[in-house]
Amino acid sequence: MTETSLSIPNNVLDLRDNDFFNFIGQFCGQDIVEYFKLLGVRSVDSLLGIDDIFLPLQEDYLELVDVKKKLAFHHSDGSYV
Repeated sequence: MTETSLSIPNNVLDLRDNDFFNFIGQFCGQDIVEYFKLLGVRSVDSLLGIDDIFLPLQEDYLELVDVKKKLAFHHSDGSYV
């Protein structure tokens, strides 16, 4: 069994733009990076300012169609959760 450790940098609250996206990509994957970019989340501070990170996925935004296919659960009727 392989053990992985989560190492959060001391300056995580200072990460912005590409540094922030690299950090998120490393721990959450590129799909989350793409979603954050669409939402305008470019730092921990801007992420903490969002009341419901999942709310945009519940709306019918054309810009989020591809992201929804990757991040949301699909109902048999074609809708997403």
